[in-house]
Amino acid sequence: MPPERRRYYVIGADVAEGVRGGDFSCAQVVDYDFVEQSAIWHGRVSPDIFGHILYTLGAYYNWAFIAVEANSIGSTVLHVLHDLGYPNLYYRERLDPLTRKVVSDKLGWLTTTKTKGPMLHELGKRIREGSVVLHDKLTIDELMSFTYDTSKSGKEQYGAEPGCHDDTPIALAIALAARESPQCEPPEDFDPMDISFMEAVEELGIHAPRRRRGSETELEEWCLS
Repeated sequence: MPPERRRYYVIGADVAEGVRGGDFSCAQVVDYDFVEQSAIWHGRVSPDIFGHILYTLGAYYNWAFIAVEANSIGSTVLHVLHDLGYPNLYYRERLDPLTRKVVSDKLGWLTTTKTKGPMLHELGKRIREGSVVLHDKLTIDELMSFTYDTSKSGKEQYGAEPGCHDDTPIALAIALAARESPQCEPPEDFDPMDISFMEAVEELGIHAPRRRRGSETELEEWCLS
């Protein structure tokens, strides 16, 4: 669904290496108020290119709040977004060892044994309650093949069945978890964020097709594919 003017969106991003036969990078766009899936980007690209894609996607969706998984190669995506000056990124909270105060100075969502279980349980709860609206068939298919188990040692285990992928569920879970962060609040004044989509992408040196088909440009259609 194309963005609506003066609506707020959240993007959760799961990052992969972009190699042939490997996992996919995925971005899930969620409407903040309706908790509804608005768009998804899914594909195999190098992490630096995915960073540019996220910039464009976030700009298109009214400078959405973006939470990128920081694990491993996610740092490359975050460096790209930071260097490009994306204005609305998630910073994870941590306890400063000296002041003992909670600070938010580390970019990106860190998936750990402490955060993975709660974010996936929250996703499952919302799906059971019907409090998240999904439209994408790939997301639904991957959720159907997503498994939960407990090892003999009592450790919780999550992931896709053999031969399947879990990129879309993880990205969606990150988006919903980031939505609950105190950082993720709709701005009181949307005017400073009201830069046109075309201006935003042209700052990156992307020259979008000007020919229109119906109500969307080819670049807009690319963002929604």
